[in-house]
Amino acid sequence: LPVYKKIFKTHNVFEKSDKQVLQYMQKLHKVQHAYGGGFAVAMIDDPILNIKNKVVGGICVVFKDLSPKKHMRVALKHLAVDPKYVPLDVERDLIKMCLDKMYFAIKNDRCKSVKVEAHLAESEKTRKLFKKLGFKEEGKLKDHYRVGETCLILGNLVK
Repeated sequence: LPVYKKIFKTHNVFEKSDKQVLQYMQKLHKVQHAYGGGFAVAMIDDPILNIKNKVVGGICVVFKDLSPKKHMRVALKHLAVDPKYVPLDVERDLIKMCLDKMYFAIKNDRCKSVKVEAHLAESEKTRKLFKKLGFKEEGKLKDHYRVGETCLILGNLVK
């Protein structure tokens, strides 16, 4: 929870009280977990620094369209990593883990293809990372999250 509040300072969900944010995250996770989605977290253990099971980041996989044996649509939401751990490629690892789940679903005949999308504020630094991982800019939404801010729609077809 602290990671999300630190990263998303102006997000309409993460500006709320800790209790409300936790309820939102638990509800989203519970609904999506049934389909293999939900929140995935990155944790650090470092015995030298006396750190044990510290959550340093997370991402949520949201299934938008479940068409077994056909095409599925998935959204990646709420990618957040504590800035101290960004140099360890935690953001990349979280995104790649999500993409690997999609390849696994295809390999095991759960679907034929998956459209993975992410909506990012134009100012978010992770958009370059998404592009390095095969995502393409597919659209823009003006004033989507906040007035004066542009949201980029990034997509990646996994097959």
